Amino acid sequence: MGIFGALQSAVSGLKAQSHAMENISGNIANSQTIGFKRIDTSFVDMIPDAPVKQQIAGAVSSYSRSMNTLRGDIQNAETETYMALNGNGFFVVEQGDGSGGTFYTRRGDFDIDRNGYLVNGAGYRLTGLGMNNGVVTGSVAEAIKIDNSFLPAKRSTTIDYQLNLPQIPKTSSYVSTTPGSELFKPWNYSNVQGSPAFPKTPAGSGATLPATTPAYAFGATVNGTAAANSIVTDNDRLNVTVGGVTYGVRFNTNGVSTPAATLTSATAGNAAVSKQTTITVASRSTLASDDNFFIGSTAIPLGAGVTNDAQFQTAIESALGLAPGSAVLTGTSLVISYPAGASPAETSAAGTGVALSAPGTRAGTLATSASTVVTVPKEELANLRAAGNFNINGTAVTILPATGPITPANFQASVNAAIAPATATYDGVTGQLTVTYPAGARAADTTVTGSGTEVAANGSITTMLADMETKLRALTGDAGMSVGIRNGRVAVIMGDASTQSLAFTTDRVGSISGDAMGLSLTTDTASGVDVKSTNTLASLLIDHGDTLSIQVGSTTRTYRLDTSGTLAVGAGETRINATGTVADMLASIEADLKANGGPGAAGVDVDMVGGRLSVTFAGNYTNNVMISGNAAGATKLNIAGSYNATSGSVDNILSADSDRFVSESISGGGITVYSNTGEPVNVQMRWAKMGGTTGNETWGLFYASDSRPGASVAWTKLADYSYDNGILSGIAPAGGVATATGTEQLTISNLTVNGTSLGQMTYNHGLKGMTQFADNSGAASTTALKQNGYGAGEFISVGVSDAGRVVASYTNGETREVAQIVTASFNNANALKRGDGGTYTATVESGEPIVDQSGSGIVGGSTEASNTDISEEFTKLIVTQQAYSANTKIVTAADEMLKEALNMIR
Repeated sequence: MGIFGALQSAVSGLKAQSHAMENISGNIANSQTIGFKRIDTSFVDMIPDAPVKQQIAGAVSSYSRSMNTLRGDIQNAETETYMALNGNGFFVVEQGDGSGGTFYTRRGDFDIDRNGYLVNGAGYRLTGLGMNNGVVTGSVAEAIKIDNSFLPAKRSTTIDYQLNLPQIPKTSSYVSTTPGSELFKPWNYSNVQGSPAFPKTPAGSGATLPATTPAYAFGATVNGTAAANSIVTDNDRLNVTVGGVTYGVRFNTNGVSTPAATLTSATAGNAAVSKQTTITVASRSTLASDDNFFIGSTAIPLGAGVTNDAQFQTAIESALGLAPGSAVLTGTSLVISYPAGASPAETSAAGTGVALSAPGTRAGTLATSASTVVTVPKEELANLRAAGNFNINGTAVTILPATGPITPANFQASVNAAIAPATATYDGVTGQLTVTYPAGARAADTTVTGSGTEVAANGSITTMLADMETKLRALTGDAGMSVGIRNGRVAVIMGDASTQSLAFTTDRVGSISGDAMGLSLTTDTASGVDVKSTNTLASLLIDHGDTLSIQVGSTTRTYRLDTSGTLAVGAGETRINATGTVADMLASIEADLKANGGPGAAGVDVDMVGGRLSVTFAGNYTNNVMISGNAAGATKLNIAGSYNATSGSVDNILSADSDRFVSESISGGGITVYSNTGEPVNVQMRWAKMGGTTGNETWGLFYASDSRPGASVAWTKLADYSYDNGILSGIAPAGGVATATGTEQLTISNLTVNGTSLGQMTYNHGLKGMTQFADNSGAASTTALKQNGYGAGEFISVGVSDAGRVVASYTNGETREVAQIVTASFNNANALKRGDGGTYTATVESGEPIVDQSGSGIVGGSTEASNTDISEEFTKLIVTQQAYSANTKIVTAADEMLKEALNMIR
């Protein structure tokens, strides 16, 4: 066969390469055809049967090899109905004229034809399963036809609502410095239900002030360990008047005692002395005959009848008005004696032979009294009475009255009674007591004794005050009187049962000026209506170290009451200065509660009201109060107990209160829902924080139910939401309005907005969809807000989802899945029989189609390009051409060889 076999093999090669060329040509021609699958050429050698040593290469045969499983590139397309398959499946299509037959294709350039069918560029209709309300209803694949009629309206029945509430809502009423300003305050609304009340001690309870209060006084602020002489000087006196009786206590800073009464002066008394005149008379007879006798300015008539000494003496006594025997003439010496008195002596005498003797006169004087001046300050009188040791030159003086005030007149009378017949006068201003004895010779007084009350001031201020307390208790007889330092201030306080007034004055003798220890007040015991918290000492109601505990909500303040200013408090306790008045103590408690008692104590008032102690937490309608401690007991402040806050409730907000509500709430978002007729209705929601402690808050959900003019109710409450550390723990629906299913759903029985009834509406919150975590913005953050209703809509377009569903879109924003695209796959897809328009039909070799209804692998808005690779095809083209040319050469060579063989015969 040699040459003829070669010719036959070459011809088979030409035929095979021609077949390959035909496939290459077709592949290149369809390189831009959507979904086209190229055909490659396979070659098979044909070997005739021959012994091994005689085997030949043989001829060749060719056949087509489909590349249906090789995916072309997926390309985006602007047409929404175009689609591609990202896998080995095929779209299931039928004839475009509806004549039947099932075909399979990768060509996905489907578009809606005039009849509403999805038809690809080759004219084949896409098939799929019918759907209704998102559910596949068809069982047999049919040509998909789009219905472009109106979509009927659907009433909204559910709202998916999830959000995060802030810990502190920053409403328009919120003030960062005002605790509780962020809360909803139902007690302020005109339709509040219940009886809102804030905690307060009930009428009839609370301590009453005592019937009487003792006098007391507070002085300067001092350091008790300082030296006493830093504030007083030796012999400084503090005059303490108790009940009208003044006790002058003197401060002894050097240990040397100073008497209370001192001898100022003493004058001795003298006997009476008569005046005398001695005259020399040379001749009585001559003097009488001349009748010119004068003694001083008095003429002595003598006349002729005076002839002897007796007559002469009588004439003189008569002229001078003297008693008989007052004029005595002895020889020439005439002595005239006058009655005792303070008259001055005569200084002249005239007449014949008359002259005053030298010395001839003596002045006369009356008898004088001895006198004593003693200095006794009136402030020392009570002290001297108490000491009982006032003595003038050995004469003891008992000062009366024995009790009560001592006036200067009392003291003067007491001295007069002791020294009679002597007399005494007392000047209360100067303190000088003058004692005058009867006239006559008496020696001057030499002694005065009498001690007052001295306070030892040679130590510290504290020891000085302690000694002063001892001395004043002894003087006044008030064993309950106290003198000391309270909270740094000097305090003088009468005993609890004392009804005596208290006053102070200061006598300074040293360089220190001002009132001693700052004590200058005048205070009286108070009784009846005059007893007030401002003049009643706190120590009359409580004891030193008593405790008082006040819990407001979750905040507790524990007070330790200090009546001396020396108390040390323990951990968790607050010292309250109770050294002053009841008003001061209550003001301190009130101030601490306002500052540290939490939001519920911001408006607290601690005061005496109607004669009783009253504690009122005004404005606190949310925090209960509990008061305890021994100071709160029935025998003391009488305010122990639990007092509840009642906020009331508001189920709906009247139009008149709408502005207030908006200012006390935050927006919860709004959504448009639809009625049965498709009417759009806007539902606005607001959240109001109702109260609770941190970590256990409660919020109220309201919706705007009627905003029309003249409407009575503007907002309606749906439910209260309780949170536990930020997680929703419970929903309490408003009565008759809604019901709840756990914490995941709230169902409103008939949601009505502006008169439009929307029927039953369910809020779906989901699992943990409602939270309350801190948010600095103070606003609610909506994470989900959508509903399931819509109005009527007109068909506008159709598209394909990634799930392989044909989706129709409408003007109302709704979409409808109208069909599920099915795909088919084959065990041997390359064995499908190719048809026009990129279609295939099943063969025995391909196997039966495997139908997939899931839409897996469908890519909408895309097309699959041809899987032809032009560069690769050009390479195969060159190789095929070369192989073909080589085969022709074999034919030419064989022909030449045959010619040589034929020529050989010739």
